Amino acid sequence: MRDRLPMITTLSAIVLAATTVPSLAQERAVGARLLYDVTVSGQGGGMGAGRTMNMGFALTLDRVDADGSAHAKASISGAGLPASSNFAFDATVSPAGAIIPKYDPNIKMHAGMSEAESLAFAENQAAMVFSTTLRPINAFASACAQRANPRVGDTWHAEMDVPFATDAIYTVTGQRDLLGHRVYAVSVQAAATTANTVAGQGSYDSTAHLVSVFHYTLTNTNGETETADFTLHQ
Repeated sequence: MRDRLPMITTLSAIVLAATTVPSLAQERAVGARLLYDVTVSGQGGGMGAGRTMNMGFALTLDRVDADGSAHAKASISGAGLPASSNFAFDATVSPAGAIIPKYDPNIKMHAGMSEAESLAFAENQAAMVFSTTLRPINAFASACAQRANPRVGDTWHAEMDVPFATDAIYTVTGQRDLLGHRVYAVSVQAAATTANTVAGQGSYDSTAHLVSVFHYTLTNTNGETETADFTLHQ
């Protein structure tokens, strides 16, 4: 069987673009809202070939814990989803900036479901699928957070998850101060050559504890690629 990339219809990668870059204290304040644009594209012979999906992703924080993690109400809407859909679900934002949707894998579709049950099922499925979508940027956020005050040239090993967990090498390639925030440029490369290879680069805002930019390309042995760009708008 030919080695296929994850289908775009399962949202295996995303582009995130937030409308603001608050300080960490503001970001983790109850009531703070993050709005994201989501785009993913693929090339090659897979089912997602030639397609680009654009969605909206919103987070509203409703609880902040002592360790800096936050609970949020999340929603996704837009292209690639049923008309007029706006799926809502709970999520957690980790201290590193990883976004983790909450879902119940045991919720199943069954005959005679009410309208409310059908909506709950659809929203649970959306959260479950979106959790896979977020794996690459979450891995990048967690890896970058391992270095509190890195220097240009610093290199370390950490996980990259696109769509499988693999050992990767992260390297700090630059740094700058932006609106009072320290932002580091970081590249990532799979540590070993495998059937599927991944390479990317991005920026991590160590003040807001958020990924501000992230680009990666996943290529399989058939030459099929899937590319994602994550951009946090200033």
